[in-house]
Formats: sequence, structure tokens, C-alpha cells
Amino acid sequence: MVVPVRLVTSEKLPASPASLVLTGDGRTELRVLSSLALKYNGRKILFYPKIPIVHKGADILAALLHPISSITGKYREITKFLIIIDREHISSVEDIKAKLARLKFRTRRHRVIRDNVHIVEGLFGGRRITLYIVVCGTRWCLEEEIAKLIELRYKVKFVATSCTELKLGLRRFEKEQNKKWEAVIKEAPKKELERAFTGLTHVLKLLEE
Repeated sequence: MVVPVRLVTSEKLPASPASLVLTGDGRTELRVLSSLALKYNGRKILFYPKIPIVHKGADILAALLHPISSITGKYREITKFLIIIDREHISSVEDIKAKLARLKFRTRRHRVIRDNVHIVEGLFGGRRITLYIVVCGTRWCLEEEIAKLIELRYKVKFVATSCTELKLGLRRFEKEQNKKWEAVIKEAPKKELERAFTGLTHVLKLLEE
């Protein structure tokens, strides 16, 4: 029997969560993640608590990392965090390391996979936790990966000079095809999903184990 990875959004901690999900505004990320999760097997739960992420300026990574302290105190069962962030908000690997150090996260091991997945193991508040930081897009944002999947399946080409333009292109596609892009994710085979969403699919495969 195939049991998909489940994404649960609530304030109450579900039984046996695999990891807790943190995103910026959460809308696009959660739409993608909930569609992708259906393709992966295992009795695993991704828990997305309704925690507002407040950020000032462009320092979204620091804003996403900041709630970990309070979360580990409230949800002591949580030891794994999936952090989804657009590439336009990441300057370098050293940027990630510096922000973790400022939070007093004691890094024991930091692995980088294909430049878009950071698996960081360490101690925080006396507890062992693992961060799965997925950097989305090649230049700007997660919408680039959605567009890549559509290009693979529909042989269309998106031309844009910013994430904002790309979002408009995706809306035009939905209108012209009378289809939401979530449906494209759900109908696509794993092979195509792994070509488009390289970081997220890699982490979901790790969570299958």
C-alpha cells in the first residue's frame, strides 16, 4: 500500500511528525510541497505550524531561522526542520553559516548538495537538531522550478527578467490551459519532478527513508 508523505497545517502538533516546515509567506511553497508530497511514500508527516514569519528588508533567512528557538521549546518532539527559501534571499554558504552562528546554533556538520540543499546538523539549546535548507530557483525563486516543469511537459518557454514577470507568465499559462499548475505537478512522473524541483525532491526522498 502506498502511503504518501503528508503535509499538515495547524497549530496542534500531529502524531509522529517527520519535520517542521518553515517558509516565507508560505503560499507558493505550501502549494508546491503539498502536491509533491503525494508522490513520495512513507508514513511521514511534514508539520507546518501557523507561525507568522516577520522579516525586515531582505533578510528573510534570518527571519526563518529566528523562530527555531521558540519552536524547539514548544514542540520538543521536533528535531528536523525543512526551511524553504528563494535563491534571491541567499548570498552564499557563508551567509547561512554566519546567521546560524548568531543564533548560537553550534554546527557539527554542514553538507551542501548541488548548491541548493544544505543539510546542517548541530546543537541548539542543548538539543540535537537537523536543518534541511532548500534554496529554490536558479536565479530568483521557486516559480522558476514550476516553470521548468511546465516547459518539460508542455514544451512552452517562459521568458522573464524577474520573479514577478515569471509569476505573471504562470498565471497566463493557467488561464490559457484552464489548468492550475498544481495539477501539472500531480500528473507529472517522478523523473520530471526531480529534474524541475531538484532540492525539494531530494529532501522528500531523504524523508522517505
